[in-house]
Amino acid sequence: MFKVAMTDPNYAVKVAAFNRITDPTLVGKIAIESIEQKLRLEATEKVTDESTLLKIAMDDPDYEVKMAAFNRISDQNNVCKIALECQEPKLRLEATKNVRDQDILYKIALDDRDNIRAAAMNRLLPDKLARLATDFKDLDLKLKAIELLTDQTALLNVSQNNEVWEVRKSAFRKLDNKSLNALSREAKDPAVMLSAKIRLGLITWNEAFSGKDGSTETLGNIIGAAAITDSPKPTSSDIVSACHNFIRLGDSSRIPELVYLLNTFGDKYLAEDYMNCGESTLENAGCQWGRAHGYSCSTGNGSNRVRWGSKR
Repeated sequence: MFKVAMTDPNYAVKVAAFNRITDPTLVGKIAIESIEQKLRLEATEKVTDESTLLKIAMDDPDYEVKMAAFNRISDQNNVCKIALECQEPKLRLEATKNVRDQDILYKIALDDRDNIRAAAMNRLLPDKLARLATDFKDLDLKLKAIELLTDQTALLNVSQNNEVWEVRKSAFRKLDNKSLNALSREAKDPAVMLSAKIRLGLITWNEAFSGKDGSTETLGNIIGAAAITDSPKPTSSDIVSACHNFIRLGDSSRIPELVYLLNTFGDKYLAEDYMNCGESTLENAGCQWGRAHGYSCSTGNGSNRVRWGSKR
């Protein structure tokens, strides 16, 4: 019967022969070796051996047959192998949706692409998502990890310890009042502590800028807090003045924040100040702002209102 099922030129005869085969090994061989897609599919629906199902899922040229085999696989080791190694992206995606091992999901999220990566990220626990916010090389992917992260403990950790300012800001934005209260007392960065207090209404921007009501915030802390606080926002005039004064200090610790503040609060005059201040990152940021707003950048005499480090 096996030879007839494999070689007879008439498909109906092949099927009739196949239906009389009861040996699981022969059923598996037909599922793997038959040239007839429909017969391979029918045979696959009767295969129970996991190693045979894995081979079909990995090697069969037809996606429908691959899926039929995959849907019969229960061993998580085989599911993980398909998710990691299968050459068919659609099947890797389906396998990823069924992977339970957090380390495997983390590896897929870190190494795979597009919808497969997204499927893995959606199944990760908070500690793994927070780790991705560090281990991803691409900033957009780091921010995607934060977008998916809801655990307040993990967000607190990222908001204080991640090396990338944009990532810290994104995590800080998602903190609830309980977390903000903790930061208002214990944050490692005084700028984060100030921002937490402002978000909670414990201090106003006017008090921070003027030093009223006992506020002794340094300019760097104010710059840092203004850049990570989405609401309430300080006035543009206060920000421009603070940026000018901080540039004169020549302190490079808040350069990412200075760039953000230009893009959020700046105008062409502040962009000119950045372009001509003598600090390369700020010069580039000023030029990029100008181009984005329809201005051209060229060498020559320009604004000299503020110079980097002139008050050191």
